[in-house]
Amino acid sequence: MRHVALILAAVCAVPPALAVEPAPSPYRLSGSQEAYRLRVDSSVLLQGGVTINRGLTNRPYASAIERAARQAGIAPELLHAVVLQESGYRPDAISPKGATGLAQLMPGTAVRYGVRDARVPERNLEAGASYLRDLLRQFNGDERLAVAAYNAGEGAVKRYGDIPPYAETRAYVPLVIGEYERLRASSRVVWPQFQLRQVTPVIKEHVLPVGLRADLPAGPG
Repeated sequence: MRHVALILAAVCAVPPALAVEPAPSPYRLSGSQEAYRLRVDSSVLLQGGVTINRGLTNRPYASAIERAARQAGIAPELLHAVVLQESGYRPDAISPKGATGLAQLMPGTAVRYGVRDARVPERNLEAGASYLRDLLRQFNGDERLAVAAYNAGEGAVKRYGDIPPYAETRAYVPLVIGEYERLRASSRVVWPQFQLRQVTPVIKEHVLPVGLRADLPAGPG
């Protein structure tokens, strides 16, 4: 018992400077005869809506295009517009110049982004999305110039400082940008809906006695 007393005395003698102050809790307790209820603070949970574009969900390779675009940090609508003009959503498309697959990767572009088989839709789309991302960065977010460079090459756009005077590129850019803007116009932001309901208490009585309610701080409104 003497040893136990010495240990307890040592623990209690910890200097106040070493004591850890608990962080302020976002919960507060109030007396209530009801079961525990959680009030949702909309200012915390509703950080932003979810963009829904139902015009894309029925298109070929919609999930793969969405995933590749999100991973690259570009708009899925832009990747859809490029794929539509490049291959018409045909994974087996091969151009006379050797561009392959959905995003029509040139052999050098495929090597640049580590694609071994450009006929695999997922790898093709990932490389195409990454290339678009890099072109957007290179041309300061100018979608017209990025799309022109995707078609004519970044060197041509740099050389002319604008859309190159090639008939194919001059026709290609308005088609892609027009489709992109049309798809963006069909997007809408959906805010999640929360339904509050009574929940079964899961905290043991000796920790939080029955009859108390845990509430989050009230949000605005």
